[in-house]
Amino acid sequence: PDRVARRRGARADGLVFADGGGGALSPRSIVREAELLVAVDAEVSAIARLMEHEVTEPIEVNGRDFLLAGGLLAAHADGGQISHDEWDILVQLLLPLCADPEAELSAVGTAEEARRMLEESAAWLREHAGTERFTLYTQLAHLVAVDGRLMGHEQEFMLEVAEMLGIPEKSAKDTLYEVLAGYLQQSRAEASPN
Repeated sequence: PDRVARRRGARADGLVFADGGGGALSPRSIVREAELLVAVDAEVSAIARLMEHEVTEPIEVNGRDFLLAGGLLAAHADGGQISHDEWDILVQLLLPLCADPEAELSAVGTAEEARRMLEESAAWLREHAGTERFTLYTQLAHLVAVDGRLMGHEQEFMLEVAEMLGIPEKSAKDTLYEVLAGYLQQSRAEASPN
């Protein structure tokens, strides 16, 4: 009931809520004729806009493609299937960059397609991005470290990605081990009886 509102006058933008509060109809609202309406708060509206969001700036497009392709390849670098934790991290990383991360991930059909997308986006990032390269590398490191260990070809893959981005090997290893150490500390804390 607190979201039900009545216009202050015919076709007026001013609103009176059922609880006595007031507000105004957003200029973006498509509601123009109704006397009674249900208000959607700004937070819900912001979430709806975010869900429709698609990046258009080259840095964001290449960052998205890098995380999409690199994330899928990193999650499989241990030789197994993508874990629930890896999937969750990848989806969370992609949420600010695309409206439907799961659909975007599913659209990458093959490992070869992912590899091509990774190489193209990493080449663009190496040429045009600055510190964003390190941020993206760190984000990808979370996928291989979330289980608290480096398995299979995960470290080898991450060092290859660092080279694609123009990140020095020492810096890449330091970042990878720092992220891994964070997950190890977290798992120890969770296992501790205190």
